[in-house]
Amino acid sequence: MRKWERTVFIKTKSKCGVCGEYHAIGLTLGSGFVCNTCEANIVASDVDEDTYQVYLDSIKKIWNF
Repeated sequence: MRKWERTVFIKTKSKCGVCGEYHAIGLTLGSGFVCNTCEANIVASDVDEDTYQVYLDSIKKIWNF
């Protein structure tokens, strides 16, 4: 008889490199993580906005630039 095996995936929360909060859903960039909320804010931000530079600096930290 064959033994039945199950694979269980446990979704863990990762700390966002932009906002610092823990989220389960987002992007993994190298060894860093960006949550869906910050990702949406980055995509929606305009280059002329003050927050754009904050997002840019956060991404540079994640990628170790």
